Amino acid sequence: MKAVLAIAIQTARSSIRSKVFFILLLIIGVATGLLPDSVMGDATLAGEFKIRINYSIGIITFLTGMAALWVGTVNIAGEVEGYQIHMVVTKPVSNFQLWFGKFLGVATLSLVILYTSSAYIYWRIDSEVEAIRSELVDKSGRLLIEAKEKLNDDQKQTLAEPVNFLLGYLGKYTTEEERSFFKSLKNIESPEKETVRSRLLPLVKKFREFDELNDEVLIGRNFYSWQRPDFTQLALERIEKGMASLGRDNFDDSKMSMKIKEMARALESKAGSLPPATANQPQPTPKIFMFSNLPEVAEDVPVFIRLRLFAGDSLDQKPRNTMIGFALVDEEQKPLGQILPVGLKTTEFYSYRIPAAALQKRQTLGVTIFNYDHMGRRGNDTKPPKELVIQAKDGPYILIGQTSFFSNYWRCILLVGLFIAFLVIVGTATGLCFSTPVAVMLSVSYIIIGVGISSVLSTESQYEVEKVQGDTAKEYEKGGVAGVYFKLLKNTMVSAETFSRMESVSSGRSIDWPLIIKVFLYDFILKGLPLILLGLYALHRRELGLVVRK
Repeated sequence: MKAVLAIAIQTARSSIRSKVFFILLLIIGVATGLLPDSVMGDATLAGEFKIRINYSIGIITFLTGMAALWVGTVNIAGEVEGYQIHMVVTKPVSNFQLWFGKFLGVATLSLVILYTSSAYIYWRIDSEVEAIRSELVDKSGRLLIEAKEKLNDDQKQTLAEPVNFLLGYLGKYTTEEERSFFKSLKNIESPEKETVRSRLLPLVKKFREFDELNDEVLIGRNFYSWQRPDFTQLALERIEKGMASLGRDNFDDSKMSMKIKEMARALESKAGSLPPATANQPQPTPKIFMFSNLPEVAEDVPVFIRLRLFAGDSLDQKPRNTMIGFALVDEEQKPLGQILPVGLKTTEFYSYRIPAAALQKRQTLGVTIFNYDHMGRRGNDTKPPKELVIQAKDGPYILIGQTSFFSNYWRCILLVGLFIAFLVIVGTATGLCFSTPVAVMLSVSYIIIGVGISSVLSTESQYEVEKVQGDTAKEYEKGGVAGVYFKLLKNTMVSAETFSRMESVSSGRSIDWPLIIKVFLYDFILKGLPLILLGLYALHRRELGLVVRK
């Protein structure tokens, strides 16, 4: 072990002295310091922090990965080419100890950079969130005290709704010290020429955005899908029924498989159809989505319904103002409570909070959705109401808070660290097999091919999402030589998307430990071990300068 540590320390020192590594390290430092402030999102707090998280983690992953790949490749390949490594292998050090020392040195250096950068990014995000919370709480507390002291009864009645909103937000986000401070405040002075009303509504809007940020980004939630039918089986039954009524001679058996797939897609696209109200039926026909195997949750655990709607057809990407309503039912479809109609725009995802009490002592819950498109139209819009469609992959989902943002963030960085270590394996393995230019080209090509494959094939991370969405079909499941080729690529190549879960962090999706263990065993160990063995075999065959040929 002393020999391995000595090789690791020597490798880390030589890596730090590399000019290319120093430049990459400088770029990483600049990017880490500037990204949290320079990246801008949309006009909302949640959108802004989503973009910041994605870009910050993505850029740090890319830069640290390139540094690890470069150093891992060039360091060992250069020593082999320069016949410097024979001074190590002439000592009682095995080939594996030599490789492991090199790997340990580069991986440790790279991971220190990664975790230091990630810790700074988390600190900046957490500090800014706390600054926003503190400012909102201070302004809201002072404004409510001022309103209580200076508004008359009629004014208090008029502003009762926004005042109640602020009271609810303060109860959720105010600390005990801040509550004690507000109790001691008296005689609040208004800013010059600003009334309580003029400051109240913008403050409520800002607090709503902050509440959305906490509910959708600064949390780790598990996604639960409704009980979807077997669309392929339904399609087969419909086609067989048609064959029985029209006669089998009218059907082409050679195209039966294609017809079943087309029918299944059509049924799936209409699985979440919500018919509108009509003149003959003022109350729209609801659609009930049943969820099973739900965990029992405590009262303070956030629970949401998430979905995306389309107007008329899922191919219509034009946003449309509409309105829907929710009703919760139990396993026997008995009502548990109703949510007032809510307005939204089609083509966009929305999340709505529901009472956690609905899941207490209950593992099955139904969500009934009503199409109130006729109520969601603007006054000057005389177009008739449309059918609303929820694609199977767009929900609805029930989202249950599982972990904190802190835990979810560092689980994501743990997976990124595995990716960086895997890049070191790629770099050191190719460095043992080939000369420096060839090793660099092959190691970079491996990553580029992996990225390209991930855009075509269903990676393990995508499969997890597909499994949640009920869509487990994979593009690579083809017959013949093409099928074998795609399966081989899928089972041997690795890309950043295989490990990275920054989209999960920014969207509030929980990263579970079983998934981390699966990625570690399947993608890191199983796919990295052949590369290590190949490098060790090349190390033995090249004799690493023991027999010097010049």
